[in-house]
Amino acid sequence: MKKNADLIERIAIERMDRLFELAEAKTKTDTKDAERLARKYTSILKQISLHYRIRMPKRYADRLCEECGRVLISGIDCTVRSSGGYLVYKCMCGAEKHVFYKKKFAKAKG
Repeated sequence: MKKNADLIERIAIERMDRLFELAEAKTKTDTKDAERLARKYTSILKQISLHYRIRMPKRYADRLCEECGRVLISGIDCTVRSSGGYLVYKCMCGAEKHVFYKKKFAKAKG
């Protein structure tokens, strides 16, 4: 049964990869229809994560707005600033997302 669960998880992550790529490509195009499609793709991505009980990979979770579902791309639909070890993404909808970027571990002396 474990092999079957691993297969399902791998396929779900592949689908999530593809949906995120499509959403990112649509976000970069500047049409109203493309924005609607990008939000639909991110919505489906979240549904896959919930349905199969798989944690959304951090590489996607950090780049999605939790409020409106946009893909956060600097200069297109969000602004980015650094603040004390965090990147602060401010979406067009007004929501802010704080992403930690410094290493937590220090070099061992010796």
